[in-house]
Amino acid sequence: MVLGACVVEGIIDREAPLDLLRPTPLTIGSLVLIALGATIRIWALGTIQKNRVLAMTGVYSLCRHPLYVGSTLLYLGFVLLMNDAEFLYLGLPYIVLFFGAAAFSEEHFLQTKFGAEFESYRHMVPGFVPLGRWQPGGFRSPAR
Repeated sequence: MVLGACVVEGIIDREAPLDLLRPTPLTIGSLVLIALGATIRIWALGTIQKNRVLAMTGVYSLCRHPLYVGSTLLYLGFVLLMNDAEFLYLGLPYIVLFFGAAAFSEEHFLQTKFGAEFESYRHMVPGFVPLGRWQPGGFRSPAR
């Protein structure tokens, strides 16, 4: 919804944030963040086996909430691409509050479902900063 409002505002103000014929370093950096965020989200979705197995390998060995990290990078990339301060001011509190509340709820669920296995994982792998120790893991179609 915030993205939509900012896009409409950009159209009204005749902003042109994405000129691929004359890319700026800001445009290139924003596209890199968007691509990185999308890659992390796809990687996380291909690693997770929701409600069946505790995901602890691949991107989940680096941080416990890679879907939120990927979404945040996507958001920051779009903020830079749109070069729109309102987009940042409106969206950032939402991301912090929503992702924080969702992560808290998910961790409570995982603690209940996986017990000591999740507790050990939680102590070894950071929540949002991808500084965990890499553990290789397979990629599977999320449809499985």
